Amino acid sequence: MAMKKISMQSLPNTRAWRTVLRRAWITGGTAAAASALTAAQCARRDGATAPAPMNAVTHAIWPRAAPRELGLSARFTLTGFAIHGCASVFWAIGFEALRARRARTTVWSDAADAAAFSAAAWLVDYHVVPRRLTPGFETHMSNRSMLYVYGSIAAGFAAAAIVRRYASRG
Repeated sequence: MAMKKISMQSLPNTRAWRTVLRRAWITGGTAAAASALTAAQCARRDGATAPAPMNAVTHAIWPRAAPRELGLSARFTLTGFAIHGCASVFWAIGFEALRARRARTTVWSDAADAAAFSAAAWLVDYHVVPRRLTPGFETHMSNRSMLYVYGSIAAGFAAAAIVRRYASRG
């Protein structure tokens, strides 16, 4: 019996997955930007510097230096934002896949799904993965600020979905 050659085009729902991935880049990028700005503002309010939370994200790579790095730097800040952005896109893939499976979504279901995925991200980030793989934001921010950061992730997800909804109508 001959084996059938499998290509990307022959996989089920390849077009749908391409759409999900394309949308996830935008949705995740929006959430990453919103949460990075929120983290910077919250860190300043909590007595740290604005770059400190993004620098702390790199503690998986530089466990001793990252939490102490308070200034803006390519090594820590840009690397931290890249890691944070990739994590946001990862969660956005799930968010967009869920939205794609639904026959119909509303603004309210977009907001609820965004909140659910943000809550799941927090749960995994701080209660499932090993400490070395946590975001590290808590090094420089209060619990209240953490709520704002994860809320801004949800807001970024929802905003991207809602803007896309209204842009496609016009």
